[in-house]
Amino acid sequence: MHATEIDAVTGFAPGHGSSKGRRGAALLFAISMLAIFSAMGMFYVRYMELEISESDFELRQKRARQLANAGVEIAAADLQQFLQNSGARPVDMASPYAISLPVYRSIAMAESAIETEEMPAPRIAEVTFTIYDESGKININHASASVLQKVMGLSGEVARTIAASVPHGGENAGTSWFLDLDELLVRGLVPAADFNAQAAAQLLTAYSVVDHANAKGFVNVNVLAPAVLGALLELTPTQVTQVRAKGPFSEAGALARAVAEARGVPAETVVLDASLGFQSRCFRVVCQGQYGKLRPGVDENMYATASTEEKRIFLMNVAVSRVEAVLLFSADGSYEVIHWNVDVGSDTNTDTDTDTVAPA
Repeated sequence: MHATEIDAVTGFAPGHGSSKGRRGAALLFAISMLAIFSAMGMFYVRYMELEISESDFELRQKRARQLANAGVEIAAADLQQFLQNSGARPVDMASPYAISLPVYRSIAMAESAIETEEMPAPRIAEVTFTIYDESGKININHASASVLQKVMGLSGEVARTIAASVPHGGENAGTSWFLDLDELLVRGLVPAADFNAQAAAQLLTAYSVVDHANAKGFVNVNVLAPAVLGALLELTPTQVTQVRAKGPFSEAGALARAVAEARGVPAETVVLDASLGFQSRCFRVVCQGQYGKLRPGVDENMYATASTEEKRIFLMNVAVSRVEAVLLFSADGSYEVIHWNVDVGSDTNTDTDTDTVAPA
């Protein structure tokens, strides 16, 4: 029998395959593994880029939210001053008011002062807030059917249905207080074709009363729209003009005398609605925080003097947060937040620099 010699290193008989073929197979295997590891590395790098982008996106949103929240606090402070001095409005009511806050890479406390590190590229941190006086509106929870009919232009049947849908005096089982004007549509009380939400919000509110068992003096007669004042005091447009000319009013006696004179009746015959008061206590604040980065070639002076449309073009990596809050003030100037709504929006650009928004 013929014995076959086996190579102890390769495991093959001498002459089985060639060393060149074996080296080619090894090279192909190495290249395949290199391609696999390269692809894995590329996927990992891309994954990290997405993680950084997402983290930065969330960071910008949080900064914009902080700005919006700060705007509510700024508005509240202005309103507290207004309540202490009713002759000075905090800002032009129902008109947007904007302020800017400085932005730094870092803020540190030194021995003698606060040290700040400037950003490599300028950031824009803006707060725009608008204040609406809810005390100058009819509260839908405590309005009579006749007032609703006159103010909203509804039919008597619809107005009576709305007035009966709230639990006055613990009656009207199965009813509930309105938390928002949209409930007029949600509850099916007003036909959608007859409801103008924007117009209704100018005359009606659901926020100005928290203690429904003690709903008195929540309407500021001095800031009521003429149509609303006429509906509450049962005055004609001409009589409304005469009464307003006697204001502003600070107490019920002066208002009663003005109404009596306009009607041509004795003052003692005038009965004023319990909802009437003489100072605003409820305000709705709509605040928008905007945080972004100036595009290359744009400086802060260019941005400050630019038009609204140009400012949009000059900014990149913009995050926006919008907060709506209703503040109810007490006689001593303290307040509570009785409504809070947040609506956040942001872009999808990335910017990974670290920065800090300076406190107001």
